[in-house]
Amino acid sequence: MIETVGPNKWKTANMTIDLEAPDTLMLRTAGVVDKQDMLDLMVVLEGNIRAWPHVFMMVDQTRQEGITAEARKIVPEVGLWIPYRGTVLFGGSFAVRAIGQMLMKLINLVRAIDNPTVFVKDEKEARTWLEKRRREITEAKG
Repeated sequence: MIETVGPNKWKTANMTIDLEAPDTLMLRTAGVVDKQDMLDLMVVLEGNIRAWPHVFMMVDQTRQEGITAEARKIVPEVGLWIPYRGTVLFGGSFAVRAIGQMLMKLINLVRAIDNPTVFVKDEKEARTWLEKRRREITEAKG
């Protein structure tokens, strides 16, 4: 079940979704992310970021304990139409980071998109990396 908790902010059972227009998706995961969390995320994104020219994603995995097999299976569907251009993850155990990296590699492979994925220590480093990535894309456009 999706709950609106503020302007451009939603909560599912194990995830908080913050949309920072014009291009940043911030996910804060907790506990074990399940299939319903991913389905709810798809609903929020479909209804709110379709017009964004590109999306930078930050994922705070500090409180995440895992992700169910059913959720992992539908992760590629969540990203089918989203123009990801950079993903940065932070926090989380080694196992959670490894699963996150695997899922982003799968999305990038299936879609053949320029979406580098990195891991950093905390949100401050994540935002610094995203600013650098944003500049790279802007400069490449000329």
